[in-house]
Amino acid sequence: MIKLENIKKEYKMWENIVEVLKWVDLEINSWDFVSIMWPSWSWKSTLMNIIGMLDVATSWKYTFNNIEITWKKEDDLSKIRWKNIGFIFQSYNLISRMPVIKQVMLPLTYQWIAKNKREKMAIEALEKVWLADKRNNKPNELSGWQ
Repeated sequence: MIKLENIKKEYKMWENIVEVLKWVDLEINSWDFVSIMWPSWSWKSTLMNIIGMLDVATSWKYTFNNIEITWKKEDDLSKIRWKNIGFIFQSYNLISRMPVIKQVMLPLTYQWIAKNKREKMAIEALEKVWLADKRNNKPNELSGWQ
């Protein structure tokens, strides 16, 4: 469950304060399927970064899975993200010299999963998206959809 109350985000640009989000309220319950649609340049990414705990609002109240996270420290937020949130970024964010299999295994490394189990899990995931045969390719050897 995600509950945002009175989300406001401001940036200081020279002497000016630019308000990019003003008093946004949002509630997403478990198993809701939500699409956030606003026109281009309307600060959707800023809102998504706040929801994903990658950015902090100027003023807000944020409850995630019944945990008040508004004033949590970065280490605590990192642990919540690690256990609960997956990100699909607009840009690929791939490591150019690392093969696909290792890119898929990397997040599992931070969960202290044994290497042989990580590799098995990564291969299974790649099979599900028809990329198992590309496991040793590097990002520049893949097409955009891959």
